[in-house]
Amino acid sequence: MIVFESARMLALAAVVWTLWRVGTWRRHGGDVTREVVIAVLFGWSLIVVNYAFFPLYIIFYDWHGRFNLIPFASIAQLVRETSVTTAFYNIAGNLFLLAPLGILLPLLFKELRRPWPLIWRVAVISASIEIVQMLTNARAVDVDDVILNTTGAALAFGLFWVLARILRRSGKAYGLLQRLGASANREPLLLPAVPILGTAVIAVPVMVSMIFAATLGDGPSGILGHATADWPGSTIVARADVAQHAFLVIRDESDGSERLGIAGYKKVTLGRFTWVFGGEPQPGDGSRYGSSITAFNTAIDETPTFYVWGYNQAGATTLIVRGRNQTEELPLQEGPYFVVGFPHSPDLDSPFLETFEYQFLDESRNDVTNEFALSNG
Repeated sequence: MIVFESARMLALAAVVWTLWRVGTWRRHGGDVTREVVIAVLFGWSLIVVNYAFFPLYIIFYDWHGRFNLIPFASIAQLVRETSVTTAFYNIAGNLFLLAPLGILLPLLFKELRRPWPLIWRVAVISASIEIVQMLTNARAVDVDDVILNTTGAALAFGLFWVLARILRRSGKAYGLLQRLGASANREPLLLPAVPILGTAVIAVPVMVSMIFAATLGDGPSGILGHATADWPGSTIVARADVAQHAFLVIRDESDGSERLGIAGYKKVTLGRFTWVFGGEPQPGDGSRYGSSITAFNTAIDETPTFYVWGYNQAGATTLIVRGRNQTEELPLQEGPYFVVGFPHSPDLDSPFLETFEYQFLDESRNDVTNEFALSNG
């Protein structure tokens, strides 16, 4: 997992935005009061971005985000299952988050001084925030957030509407209101496209390079080198790629005795892996095996991978794994070291993890299971 903090990202956005406003002023001129309101809108936008996205988590596996697409379900759950204080802060916070847009946008754009044109745009902004959050799946995506955000902006617009009616009685104040509002020659939500795209052009390559640096490639400079880095002189003696996992058996003789261990990596994108488990190689004698199952997240229906690995002096060529609802026949690699695996769908309704029985067969289908001991690695 990579965590991107907000300070540098938001500072970059501020620099790009400032250059954009200076360039706009020099080309077209401007109004100081209007620029102040624009600056307030930009500042609040940074607050919203900081709250909604940062710290920004890029999670390579075991994503834990959740979805709620049922209107008012989360609100009802908050009211029923949490304290009054918790429910109030969550609901009021979402009402307030985009509420300033209900005042600032009508101030700046005359065409947004009617309810519907403003409300649907705020709804689009709120939905866009939820969609971007969905890309990492590290945060909850909730339709109730859109409802509350939009409702808050609508209430704020009601306040703006009342104040605008009051200001009509003062010619000077009403003149200022008219001066602040512009008739946009294009969609108001697209006006900040230049600084947004400018920030993205700079930030995205930096983020991609950080993600690339935080994952491992294949080969000696990637997962093979990583798996043996802690034990100088150790070697990879067996490998299996099953589903999205790569399992590597490590052989270490640095202390004069043979020690075997295993490391697991998960493919997170094309040709890039992240480490998920491993440990110090353990000593043992004779044919032996170890087995386990990879971690998995039931919230996203992730299927785990079951794997078996070890040392084969018994001439076994086939491993049969039998469970309550699943039987797999797996060919073993040539040579004394092996690792094999298969996707496994455990019974999530059972209070116990499924146990498997193992049968090792040689080339003539003779049972040589008794020659194998359970590894302590």
